[in-house]
Amino acid sequence: MAIILQRQITNEEKGQILAKFGRICYATGHQIPESDEIHFDRNAG
Repeated sequence: MAIILQRQITNEEKGQILAKFGRICYATGHQIPESDEIHFDRNAG
């Protein structure tokens, strides 16, 4: 049996991700315009 812990990432963690990877879509590699909202999907992978 596996125990799975899911949680929302914090705004600080979101900032760290954006600082490291920029506004690039992980799935497509396309640039995300400043006018678009970024969604952080914890279920990816």
